[in-house]
Amino acid sequence: MQYRFLIILLVLFTSCGLQKRLSQTAQLVQTTKQQASKEKDKLEETGQIVDGKLSNGEIDSLISQDYDQVLTKLNAHLDSLQKRIGALESFMSAKSNFRGKLYLKNVAPHLSALDSFNLLKEKREIVYQLVKEAIGLKAFKLFNMAAFFEPGVYNIPPSAFSKIRQMFTPALDSLTSFSNKYSEMPKTARLVFVGYADESPIAEGGALYNDLSRLAGEQPASRQELNRVLSQLRASEMMQNLKILVPEKMANFISPQKLKFSYFNYGRGEAHPSTQITDYKPDDERRRIVMFYWAVLPELSYLK
Repeated sequence: MQYRFLIILLVLFTSCGLQKRLSQTAQLVQTTKQQASKEKDKLEETGQIVDGKLSNGEIDSLISQDYDQVLTKLNAHLDSLQKRIGALESFMSAKSNFRGKLYLKNVAPHLSALDSFNLLKEKREIVYQLVKEAIGLKAFKLFNMAAFFEPGVYNIPPSAFSKIRQMFTPALDSLTSFSNKYSEMPKTARLVFVGYADESPIAEGGALYNDLSRLAGEQPASRQELNRVLSQLRASEMMQNLKILVPEKMANFISPQKLKFSYFNYGRGEAHPSTQITDYKPDDERRRIVMFYWAVLPELSYLK
């Protein structure tokens, strides 16, 4: 009789333990699904804002790609989590999966991943906040080349460096302030220069023509290709000057070891700089510009 009573107690205890596991799993799954859904919506909204900024010329294609990489990695993590949730929902259809070795082998690893996801909620919220704030900044500046270059010139004279410092300082101050707000997060500052040119011809046989033709690698080079090379050289010149200024600002950064700088430049030649301007002329100072874009985003390795 006593042995039978013990068996009944063991069955009841096991049954209660089994039901508790099922109940806790169902609750964790539901809580995690709701959180993951909210985060998916945030990422989708951010992606739409990035697309709009790219269309309006407020970010360039390289920085857009940086945002896409961050959003893709965050979405991939959520997608992986959704698969774990699906697996748990499947396991919950059979109580046997919550007993003994089956529970430890099949269910427990998924529960651990869901627990980890929920414990890291605050960390992800800070990442989402950084990305949302970054894309909301007016992180671009137009430089009219007439302020630095004589016609047919792509080197900035040393006498213009004080003007360079003055014009870059507001952007560098904004970048510094933004980076310091998230000083504990490993980040990359992407700095991009995009050069443009109008349709002015370049006199054949002159020194500029010979330089641009050599760099273009074409003989003879078309006007379009010559202006593309010229636009890139001017973008490169602006970038090199910024590289001189950045070290001067490093003392203003909190945790500078957690911020990497990535520089890039390219030329778009005779392409129109803005889709908002519809009255460009072939010889137009508004087309002889360099656009400077910047963004500070979390390191991809941080997005685990």
